[in-house]
Amino acid sequence: MIERGLCKEVAIIGGSAGGFSTLHCLSNENNCFTAGINLCGVSNLIELQKNTHLFESCYNYSLVGNFDKELYLERSPITNSKNIKSNLLILQGENDTVVPKSQSLIIKESVTGNVEYHEFPDEGHMFSKPTTFIKMFE
Repeated sequence: MIERGLCKEVAIIGGSAGGFSTLHCLSNENNCFTAGINLCGVSNLIELQKNTHLFESCYNYSLVGNFDKELYLERSPITNSKNIKSNLLILQGENDTVVPKSQSLIIKESVTGNVEYHEFPDEGHMFSKPTTFIKMFE
């Protein structure tokens, strides 16, 4: 779209597995996005495998494949987070047991570009309170 002159800037947004996709795209060396918004996204597949709750513990298998440490490390956005130069907004629920906030904190600390982090108390995975949505758009 940029190359065709249809727009000057493109952003990407995703939550949970979509947040994983957002971070993965931003950490790609050929990233074309000006900005990204990550809502409760996965940054480290190995840590997620260890720390998610039982109900979600097999989700990585459908997302990436059977557990293979090298593959999971290769596919984890944290591995190439040094490539994230786009503006990044991270939104995280403090009580998230699906994708623990440690996933967001590690990406926040590893990115050298412009990062803004907001943690919402009394929220879990994704968000449900109208006040949270209002704060997200402020």
